[in-house]
Parts: sequence; structure tokens; C-alpha cells
Amino acid sequence: MYIYVVHTVLSDDMNEVIRLLKENRVMNLATSCDDRPRSSILEYGLVGNCIIFATFPGTIKGRNIAKNPYVSLTVGGTPTYAAIDGTVTEANAKEIEGYNRILFERHLLGIRHQIYYGTYNKPSEKYAEFKELLMSEKMNLRYYKIVLDTAYYTHGTGPAKVIKMME
Repeated sequence: MYIYVVHTVLSDDMNEVIRLLKENRVMNLATSCDDRPRSSILEYGLVGNCIIFATFPGTIKGRNIAKNPYVSLTVGGTPTYAAIDGTVTEANAKEIEGYNRILFERHLLGIRHQIYYGTYNKPSEKYAEFKELLMSEKMNLRYYKIVLDTAYYTHGTGPAKVIKMME
């Protein structure tokens, strides 16, 4: 496989990576600590141009992130995919709200039949319940944002484009 470096960031290349992130909802996130890599598949949401995800702090990935904020992730599949390097930071309240809304929209499909049959006739109330559950101390989720650094974008069989990302 040949990789070439793009010296000037082309907005079209960046837009292709963002488009790919928008089209997918699951990433393979690689974390590392003490020279022991860990790969996890998890759901994410794209809020603006930021990847937001949540995990429990006590998981291996949560502990790794606490010690080493540098991560790598992949999204997509053949023939079009991207491997992205970045740094994890805490998500702010607006990003968390955006992520929770994305999750609700995705998982609303599971309760649409109940809405149709009248069990949930006020979706906004169901969103409030969902948000309360996610934000409750029982869940103890920690929300993160990945600040994108470099993307290795592959489409087809050609070489990967190396794209320096900007937030």
C-alpha cells in the first residue's frame, strides 16, 4: 500500500472524511496505556465536526483515555474508509446535549411502533426521560470529544490520502 502526504489541506478531502463520519454511527476506537493497546467498537455521534462518544470511566478504554488521551479510530468499510488519529478531551454541555439527541433519534426507531399505537404519544417527554437516564448518576457515563488531527482516507484501491484535519 502506498501512502502519500497532502501538503495543503484541501477542503474537499476534509469534507469527504466528514461525510464518511456522518454516514456511519459505529467506530472502532483504539486506546493504549502501558504499551497495551485496546480496540473497542462503539457508537458515536457527529456534533458539528466533532466526534462525541460516551463510556463508563471504569472500562479499559475509559482508564486508558484517562492516562493517555491519544487515540486512533476507523470508520467505514471497504472500499471507502478512514483511519483517524486524534486527542480525546471532555465534551462540553452543548456537545453532550447534541450527542444525546442523536442517540435518541437513532433509538427512537425502537419505540416508533409504541408511539404509533399510543403508548408514547409525547416524544418530547420520552426524550426527557431518555436524557434523564443518560445523565443520571446511576449511568455514570463520561462524555468525550475527539479532536481530529490526521485522517488517512482510502477510497477504492488507490493510495490513502493523508489529511491534516482542522477543528
